[in-house]
Amino acid sequence: MSVRLLKTSLLALGAMSLSACVSLGGNYPSNGGGYGQNYPGQGYPDNRYPDNGYPTNAPLQTENGTVESNDPNNGRFRLRTTRGAYLELVYDRYSRLIYQGQQADPSGLERGDGIRVQFRAIGDGRYYAQDIEVLRNVRGDTGSSLPGTYNGARSPTVANGITGAVARNNVQAKVLEYTRGGYTGTREYVRYDPYTIVEYQGSRVAPSGQRYTADQLEAGDMIRIDGRPMGNEVLAERIIVTQSAQARR
Repeated sequence: MSVRLLKTSLLALGAMSLSACVSLGGNYPSNGGGYGQNYPGQGYPDNRYPDNGYPTNAPLQTENGTVESNDPNNGRFRLRTTRGAYLELVYDRYSRLIYQGQQADPSGLERGDGIRVQFRAIGDGRYYAQDIEVLRNVRGDTGSSLPGTYNGARSPTVANGITGAVARNNVQAKVLEYTRGGYTGTREYVRYDPYTIVEYQGSRVAPSGQRYTADQLEAGDMIRIDGRPMGNEVLAERIIVTQSAQARR
């Protein structure tokens, strides 16, 4: 066999072996799960949509529910809402997921995760997930009844009807420390998020019923908290300022 013919035969054999190793179908690989991956270097929120027909004028809707499945290869997941309905949602690199106050990759969503999602209809019974907040991580929330601690303060043992005075507001960590019952009570803390409702009542500074954000609370504000358990901590869903620190100045 000539040298030229030998080279040609070897090249053909190599190409056949390589093609035999390439998969031309089958199931998508499952993602590793969790929220260990960060977003690529974009600014959020971006207020832009990719060029794939997602409408920008559809009304924004909100639902709470549990993730049934997630297909990160196609950027979609199935949600079972607290009302018992099922939603098919898609996401992309402009979708924003928040977990414990940090941005994370939506591909990390797993079956059993409890989330709150803001979305817009895109037709064909599907919806575009614009903002996703993980309320319960199926991996990370152990459901322990033991209270958590933060900066020497302890998580309350009840979630509703908590009263006290704000001692410190860490707006970066979204943690509100307070003294239970008044200015000299036990030091406790709750966490809050962008969905926490804050209302001032009976204040000379702000009209009763006007809403603010939790990061505006300051030391000395008298508050009442209604929340819900989140692992071994409490997430404040509504905070009412019964007397503001500014009103006493």
